[in-house]
Amino acid sequence: MTDTMGFVPSAALLVVPDNRGNLQDNYELESTALGKGGFAEVRRATVRVTGAKRAVKIISKSDKNNPGLLKAEIEVMKMLDHPNVVTLFEIFEDSDTLSLVLELCSGGELEAYVDKHGSLKEPEAALATKHVVSAVRYLHGKGIVHRDIKAPNCLLLLPHGLDERQAVKLSDYGLSCPFKKGEKLSQRCGTPSHMAPEAG
Repeated sequence: MTDTMGFVPSAALLVVPDNRGNLQDNYELESTALGKGGFAEVRRATVRVTGAKRAVKIISKSDKNNPGLLKAEIEVMKMLDHPNVVTLFEIFEDSDTLSLVLELCSGGELEAYVDKHGSLKEPEAALATKHVVSAVRYLHGKGIVHRDIKAPNCLLLLPHGLDERQAVKLSDYGLSCPFKKGEKLSQRCGTPSHMAPEAG
């Protein structure tokens, strides 16, 4: 087995449409980005037909951004359906970008919540841990390892805070890959500040 995503587990894929239409015809995008990275930005969007709110991750298909990894991230997300995993609704592609229409987590990143409110109280920490571990258990049951779990990749579904009504959602599957029990993954990846000491 390799660490690359050279697999298409079609039997396990959910029905996530690869939409051949135009993103702007189906969604009204807000002009201000919720977040930006080197090759992607996330914008809040409204479904034109229903008024439902979504997040759209718009990813550049630049030569510097490995198209194989982009496709791999999508193939992983098509397999996922769990209350503590961000839902992928549909995909749009044009010559320059891939756009992933995702569940909107209006509470933002767990890291930003902690920065704003200070250390988590014990019930809050217990809830966040329970939800993240639930997501990891689900991924491992699917034969997928996330490989970049950190507070910025844990999103709050609702904006009101961490309580029993809240759902913490694990996001960002760009480094995820399949694994088999007993086989070692050797590729060094993830966020350096969050890696295990032995990976350094």
